[in-house]
Amino acid sequence: MNKTIKMLVAGMSAAVLAIVLIACGGQKQGTGADVAPETSVETEADPSATVGGWTLPSAISSTLTAEERAIFDKAVEGITGVGYDPVAVIATQVVSGTNRAYLCRGTLVTPGGGQCWYIVTVYENLQGDAEIREIKEFDFSNPIFATGEADGMALGGWQIVEPSAVMIPADAAEALAKASEGTLGYEYTPIALLGTQLVSGTNYRILAYGAPVTPDAQGTLHVLDVYMSLDGTAELTGMGALDITAYV
Repeated sequence: MNKTIKMLVAGMSAAVLAIVLIACGGQKQGTGADVAPETSVETEADPSATVGGWTLPSAISSTLTAEERAIFDKAVEGITGVGYDPVAVIATQVVSGTNRAYLCRGTLVTPGGGQCWYIVTVYENLQGDAEIREIKEFDFSNPIFATGEADGMALGGWQIVEPSAVMIPADAAEALAKASEGTLGYEYTPIALLGTQLVSGTNYRILAYGAPVTPDAQGTLHVLDVYMSLDGTAELTGMGALDITAYV
């Protein structure tokens, strides 16, 4: 990995980041559900990053707890047109209750429908009732970044990854591990493989949580481009810090 990218990682803004997903016709606005006002509530300080009242967990992986899954299933019950498969809770917001932003793979159930990535915001009130607050598509080939730009992100030719019980296939995980060796600033935990791009070798676009290695720094969400050559060498070729507030 070149020095420019290493320096960028080290100096990346601690602003909270959001997810990026493949377009199926543009971003879709929320369902209009009436939820509690987004009033900030004081919580105990922790090492997670916060912006616009939204907090990233201090660690994110491509798993859901039984409670998170049950809340999501309750909220989407009866929704037709798209089947949503939640991957991870990528941010939370404490209101009069809790808003949770779920990264989801969506399958269009109409004839000829395809696969899309979504962020689905679910509101759970203090009584345990849950409802959809917002649904937005994410075009991972054209993410919205907190800084307004990214370094070296490849455009075009990306294919969404087919559904699988494994959100991070072994080849993608290996590529990221090799490419991020010696990277300054963050240690990356992959959340989902968003898509692939066949070149002379393979480009992987991966959503990852960056845990800061410096004291008191904040974690961030990144979209990373990793190139794996035909000879098995890997390089981090592009990255962007994502703005969660653009998608919730």
